[in-house]
Amino acid sequence: MLKNHVSFHKSLFQSNLFKNTVPRETTIKNASSIKLEKQLLSDVVDTIRIPNQKLTINKIKTEQSKSTEFDKYFSSFFENLEGISKVEKDYLTNLVKEALRQNDDYFSKGWTSDIESMYHLQTKEKLNLIAKNIPHSSVKNEFLAVVQDYTSAKLEQTVNKSLETYEIIYNQHKEKKGPYRNIADRMLDAINNIQEGKHFVQNEQNLYSHLFLKSNVISFQHKYEEVMKGYKQIQKNQFGESWNEFSEMKVDDTIRMLKENWNNFVNQFEAFSAYRLSSNTHYNVDMKI
Repeated sequence: MLKNHVSFHKSLFQSNLFKNTVPRETTIKNASSIKLEKQLLSDVVDTIRIPNQKLTINKIKTEQSKSTEFDKYFSSFFENLEGISKVEKDYLTNLVKEALRQNDDYFSKGWTSDIESMYHLQTKEKLNLIAKNIPHSSVKNEFLAVVQDYTSAKLEQTVNKSLETYEIIYNQHKEKKGPYRNIADRMLDAINNIQEGKHFVQNEQNLYSHLFLKSNVISFQHKYEEVMKGYKQIQKNQFGESWNEFSEMKVDDTIRMLKENWNNFVNQFEAFSAYRLSSNTHYNVDMKI
């Protein structure tokens, strides 16, 4: 993370149109040491200002209706599902549709790769929980394979948002000279890293996935707490010297929203009552990754 990291975290995707107006005569701070560790245009261009020139990036839509996602990934599975009653099939179908329901409140405060990746991995946990309600192991394994395909696709979409943004910025500056060219070179490096599967966002997702896969825990509550402590520690490591009260508050708020999102799902179904999270958990940064 940049040592002189900007003090605010506005996502490129926080509004329908992102517009940045900046003067040409101002130099680029830290142009030789820019590190693309967060999906923020402010990290890349810092204090550049170009009068009467606007960079407009259309919002990439992250929302898909639950029916669209269900139809794309799960409808075929349920259409061909045999060995369970219609009542059981309808019940499982309803569970999956609720798990896939987009939580607009969660994304209302802006987009960053960590927020979206954690959301998709938590959705995978919801679907894994549903798998416990499938009686036959062969059917359960087939369902879990669909869940994996769905989650992988959603995580890839998150990476592609970073890729598209880097490509936009690269194309804006690739023909320029001086510090602008330095920015273009860093965009190209980031693009190549994504194509090679070793970009920051991809590594970040692997770390989060590892947290969710841990099974040697006392209870689900304990497992969930450990996942969130690990998430916070990963974020702290990524911010480095830029970690402060503000960044910690943002991460804590994301954890709170993830917890609410989980409880909103399990509270709808009596069978999942044992998986409800308590409301008095405190997340301290004390876990080493």
